[in-house]
Amino acid sequence: MDSKDFYDILDKLGASVIQKAKENLEKNGSISSGTLYESLTYEVRGDLDNLVLSFSAEDYADFVENGRRPGKYPPISAIQRWCQLKGIPQGAAFPIARKIFKFGITPKPFLKPAVDDSIDELVKLFADKYQESIPIELQKILDGVQN
Repeated sequence: MDSKDFYDILDKLGASVIQKAKENLEKNGSISSGTLYESLTYEVRGDLDNLVLSFSAEDYADFVENGRRPGKYPPISAIQRWCQLKGIPQGAAFPIARKIFKFGITPKPFLKPAVDDSIDELVKLFADKYQESIPIELQKILDGVQN
């Protein structure tokens, strides 16, 4: 298996996941300022024997993805910025924070569904790329076992 080919497959997969995650943010109605949307990135890194695909986003992406359990106040400054973006009076920031404290925030998953949807695509990319070489490699393994 050529590691350049593997890099290319992971690169295509990363781009696909980011595209789907952005589509999910739009479907979920999770775009206020566009900051989270614009912050979604991926990177393929590592050496030829150990390539890793990683994703990054704004720190608050976890609260959008997984929600927030009740029992803890969110940073009031973050709520105030959100109010400003939405055209909501600043005086509403504390009542909103209190509601989050009491009830939490409902999850609006966007990244995990994008990754899950891309698993089939990953399998297809590997199959398309290596469908001819897999039987050859298996035969080499079998030949080595028989000797």
